[in-house]
Amino acid sequence: VVALIAAVAAARTVPGLLEFAVLARLPIDKGARNAFVIVCRYAVTLLGVIVACRLIGMTWSSVQWLAAAMTVGLGFGLQEIFANLVSGLIILFERPIRMGDLVTVNGTTGKVTRMQIRATTITDFDRRELIVPNKKFITDNVINWTLSDDRRRMEIPVGVAYGSPSVKIIDGMRR
Repeated sequence: VVALIAAVAAARTVPGLLEFAVLARLPIDKGARNAFVIVCRYAVTLLGVIVACRLIGMTWSSVQWLAAAMTVGLGFGLQEIFANLVSGLIILFERPIRMGDLVTVNGTTGKVTRMQIRATTITDFDRRELIVPNKKFITDNVINWTLSDDRRRMEIPVGVAYGSPSVKIIDGMRR
């Protein structure tokens, strides 16, 4: 139990320390640092669970049947969750979307505010949060407005009465 508590504490602390002490000084962008921190957090957690299992005397031969059963379960019942996990890894390494990008998914446009291994959170312009399973970013059509260029065009519809003098309209638009 102590080993598991230490693993959870290390998984919360080590990635932050690594980002603050090492990654912040390297010439890599925020998205790559975020991907590295997330992978590091899961690796430290997995390592802690393995160490805890070794401490209580659990060997691979005693749990291999459980691993086989879980693999079958992933194949049948947990297909969507597994697809989201794999899609999360693809997103982290391929980076078709990054933290802070403006994206449109399922007709909702917003800013990517949180990326996790299973789902990504998008905050729209009304400050509503949409939690999107990562599989959607891989299998559905997604518009990333800021992937390669931060500049974007905005369309502002303006209603003008028929017969209005165009010079007055243009002068009014410039103000």
